[in-house]
Amino acid sequence: MTKAVAREGFAGGRVYHAPIAEVASTAGATVIVTDNRRHFMAALKSGIRVETPLEFLAALKARRG
Repeated sequence: MTKAVAREGFAGGRVYHAPIAEVASTAGATVIVTDNRRHFMAALKSGIRVETPLEFLAALKARRG
């Protein structure tokens, strides 16, 4: 993970969020829910959606019909 942080050029708060994205990817998560979307942009490269809580809830409601 440290190599990925260095490779991606993360700084500041993104360094602290990198382990969360790594664990989510390893666990097969499809979405990360956060109010701080810009710190999780690297997760998008892994195919993980990054949504705000409102977006996540709206998607849940839409699926329930």
